[in-house]
Amino acid sequence: MSARKLTELAVEVQDQTGELARVLGLAAQAGANVIAFCGYAHGTSPGAEILIVPDTSDRALAALQKAGYTVTSAPVVAISGAAGRGMGARLAEKLSKAGINILYSYASSSGAGQSTAIFRVLKPDLALRALKS
Repeated sequence: MSARKLTELAVEVQDQTGELARVLGLAAQAGANVIAFCGYAHGTSPGAEILIVPDTSDRALAALQKAGYTVTSAPVVAISGAAGRGMGARLAEKLSKAGINILYSYASSSGAGQSTAIFRVLKPDLALRALKS
């Protein structure tokens, strides 16, 4: 398991077809590899938000801002490692035992092989220490 602190970019978009492809394409064209992403609409408003965690946040941020997007950033903890039954529960339990509140999280796994989980917490350095123990 590898745990590291990365920067998550929150990109405000219109809730319309093609926005996810455009945001991810801009990040790729800027030379950033997107480790994880999540997108959702705001319900009744015309807006939506796409969260991306690139390996090179400065490049992706500059490209997205140049394209006219409003982007905010926040530190997140990214955990990559072997997938398996109960892995998410074990990670969340480690953070819980360290007294770390998870603001939100998202993950992807095929159930085997490698997986990536993103945790947004207020104290990412403390979360890294807890996960590595």
